[in-house]
Amino acid sequence: MEQIEVSVIYYSNGLVYTPARNYDATADVLIDTGVRYKRPALGETFSIESIEKYDTDILFIINLDRRPLSFYSQHPIFSRLKAFKNNRAYLVPLERWDTRGISGVNQILDDLFKYLLEGDAAPVNYS
Repeated sequence: MEQIEVSVIYYSNGLVYTPARNYDATADVLIDTGVRYKRPALGETFSIESIEKYDTDILFIINLDRRPLSFYSQHPIFSRLKAFKNNRAYLVPLERWDTRGISGVNQILDDLFKYLLEGDAAPVNYS
């Protein structure tokens, strides 16, 4: 079986940020668990028009603007991505994914288990 490829982005006001190893716990957790994580060498910021470089099987969006999933799925650029076409794009809250310490790592691992191993395509309500 081919391993799925995962990307994680922060989205805010039309700009996309990516987590970087040794700087962001999210990147470290994904790399350390052996997930095929498409990432930059260092964190980078780019405009939404360049999002196709993170066109992966699963996309986690750290939802800084607190927009609903429909904002992304109906967006003409995001909607072209493989993860959206296959219903494998997930909004994750900043409070769970941009965190430090064992508690924060466990939150990320819980979500990875839910979305990657259980294959649950339904978004989680963290409110």
